[in-house]
Amino acid sequence: MNNKVIKNNILEIVDGVSAEIPKIKNQTILITGGAGFLGKNIVWTLQELNKNHNTNCKIIVVDNYVTGLKDELEDDDNTILLKGDITKEIKLDGEIDYIIHAAGIASPIFYTKYKLETIDVSIQGTKRVLELARKKQSKGVLFFSTSEVYGSPSAENVPTPETFNGNVSCVGPRAHYDEPKRMAETLCVTYASIYDMKVNIVRPFNVYGPGMRLDDGRGVINIIKYALQNKDLPIYGDGLSTRTWTYITDATIGFIKTLFAEMSGEAFNIGMDNPEISTIELSKLIVNLSDSDSKLTIVDAPIEAYEKGFDVLRRCPDISKSKNMLGFKPVIKVDEGLKRTIDWMREVI
Repeated sequence: MNNKVIKNNILEIVDGVSAEIPKIKNQTILITGGAGFLGKNIVWTLQELNKNHNTNCKIIVVDNYVTGLKDELEDDDNTILLKGDITKEIKLDGEIDYIIHAAGIASPIFYTKYKLETIDVSIQGTKRVLELARKKQSKGVLFFSTSEVYGSPSAENVPTPETFNGNVSCVGPRAHYDEPKRMAETLCVTYASIYDMKVNIVRPFNVYGPGMRLDDGRGVINIIKYALQNKDLPIYGDGLSTRTWTYITDATIGFIKTLFAEMSGEAFNIGMDNPEISTIELSKLIVNLSDSDSKLTIVDAPIEAYEKGFDVLRRCPDISKSKNMLGFKPVIKVDEGLKRTIDWMREVI
């Protein structure tokens, strides 16, 4: 974590979770998928809290490094990095106070390549994590679901609330990602009900920022990479599908607040609720912010999940529940988030 932008991001996250610091002190927290984009930002935040806020939190990271990047994490006196497959039995000694289950394959490029692994980590992996939490009598479990559980909402369901049951296909090109996530949510609320466990769910919406893999093919990173190289920007389909974009600091604050929330068996949208912009508009904004000479060009989608008819037309969360129950308030506007991401990428590509 030597990059200035990332360091400032972590300090911003720490400030945003100041109310949760007393709950973190002297706890043991297991993070599955801790080498992934979302997971490692939580790891970095906990390490910063240990270093400068005397939280004395023990951090255990379990990752198989299929898509996570081990070299971006460092172990220390309070951090243990373990290579492991959570679809197999998880054996850990000692108490585990909290579990953050962030393991998963989220990029369409990768979940198309690793279809069965994507299914297994959501279903078998989640079952094993919940069993571990039950046996260890953990104080809380946070499961990382996805906004993909909503499928492609109709216009009257955008912004999309947690009460929307979804417009999904169990046999489409995205099914091996979103359907297991839906099943995993069912496992979470079932364990919470049967065993009186505290288990909550987050549904992240289009999170981006420094720390993403440069080769995972997702929107923001892909566009910035081409723009910084002054190459033509590939636009899949007609470029009119719209998204709201959630900067990593806001998202991580939301995740940590959910972990320590008092309720159980709840799902929360974690995302920015405005502005909703098209792929073409996003691309033009990135070209402008990066002072690029790139031109936009319509190309065939590289995988079926991005093709017209399968790509989600609109993705925008209703975050009323998260605001009211968690105090979640995303503040980083898309212009600012993109500027930070561009600055970071100038150093790493």
